[in-house]
Amino acid sequence: MRPQDLIVIAVNSGSHQHSAFRGTIFSLTLIIVTILPAISIMVVPMYPSMGPRVVDFLVVLSSTHVFATLYLFTDPAIRLFVLRHPIKMILIPLVLILASILAFSSPEYPAFVAILLLFFLYQTWHFGAQNIGVATYVSLAERGRGLAPTEKITIRLGILCGMLGVLRALYPDFMIGKQYMPLDPVTLRVFDFLREIGSIAALVLSVLAAVFLLKAWRQQNFLYGIAIFFSITFLFPMYLSENYMIGFGSFAVAHGLQYLVFLSTHSLGTRISYGNTPNIRFSFLFPPVILVATIFLGYLIWSKGPEIKSEHFTLFGMSIILGLTLAHFWIDQFLWKMKDRERAQWVKDRYRFLFRQ
Repeated sequence: MRPQDLIVIAVNSGSHQHSAFRGTIFSLTLIIVTILPAISIMVVPMYPSMGPRVVDFLVVLSSTHVFATLYLFTDPAIRLFVLRHPIKMILIPLVLILASILAFSSPEYPAFVAILLLFFLYQTWHFGAQNIGVATYVSLAERGRGLAPTEKITIRLGILCGMLGVLRALYPDFMIGKQYMPLDPVTLRVFDFLREIGSIAALVLSVLAAVFLLKAWRQQNFLYGIAIFFSITFLFPMYLSENYMIGFGSFAVAHGLQYLVFLSTHSLGTRISYGNTPNIRFSFLFPPVILVATIFLGYLIWSKGPEIKSEHFTLFGMSIILGLTLAHFWIDQFLWKMKDRERAQWVKDRYRFLFRQ
């Protein structure tokens, strides 16, 4: 064997080890942020001085992820994709924002309650569906392959199971105040019935999730085993506690933190080029700085937005936030869609360390 061949082998081996290490760190971080909110909320009574501050910080940080989606538009490939699909990626999101403002700015609107309930169901699907991506990425990093069809189906069943109980978990405040969400006793009984069905389904799916976990551990895929378990049961805290923060807040916060991990990883592995000057000094700092800036703007919008109101539009500020959130749901389902060849290639290019050569 020639000396230069040995050098090539050594370089390739070092590159593979570096990618494997990054994949492990990425997977561990996703798992930690998935379970951290629930743990933090549950230990608050043990640490009454520090516990609430930690939870508040996680809630605030997580809430910025919707607006932080704009950071992705610094990626030339994302901008090109959006411009190629102006109706789907520009017009429809704008329509969703305007429609949300019209529908949610005044609780006196006849269909206000019904539309908001549909919004929460769509939101729950979005929360759960992201975990197909979480489990897929951890699987790629540790097993070198994506999810099997049965694994994806089981996660989707977990999402549907969560949708059965989420409206009862959100009752009575529904994140905006119970004075805006008057529900009759019949509707509440329907919510209770659906929650009972969901709790039974959650028990069955939790057993199945444990089977997936044990199977993965027997194959020494320890991180993947944890990831698939929590991806299936992601929405199930609502069946363990009627406490709002445990039953709903825990996975809502986890969802936002997961997304920020995706964006942070993208920012740390991307350089933004400007015209014919792609090698600007310290250009590697631009993406993380821009991401932090969008997160800060997201914090300002989320914290100050609900205060925007008028005599006739009492929830005007909240309607803007709901509109931006709905647009985020819509855009996101296309940006990360692995079934689309162009989007799959983008993921491979930006998260190359997940894919074994």
